[in-house]
Amino acid sequence: MVAHIEFLNESDAALRSLATDAKFQRQGYGAEIMALLEKWLKRQNIKVVKMHSRLSAESFYRKRGFLEMPFDDPSIQEHYVFSLSKKCLGLSIKYSR
Repeated sequence: MVAHIEFLNESDAALRSLATDAKFQRQGYGAEIMALLEKWLKRQNIKVVKMHSRLSAESFYRKRGFLEMPFDDPSIQEHYVFSLSKKCLGLSIKYSR
């Protein structure tokens, strides 16, 4: 399991990567790390988290309550990544597609 977070300023962060080895996927590890990251980021006073993710991970995020948002990065082809957002525990998480 790998996760990389970049703090953009006092209230915004970017989740640059979240990956689980294929042999450990679909066992709940990704969901658990996402929940832990959300709690930890809230304690860091982060209000917004942005991320680019592959379309193959879309169902993972949708199952966790993330909703699609407009694509806002013209440098990335839309069919490769997606944008989602979620409000949880007072934290607004935004994912870019």
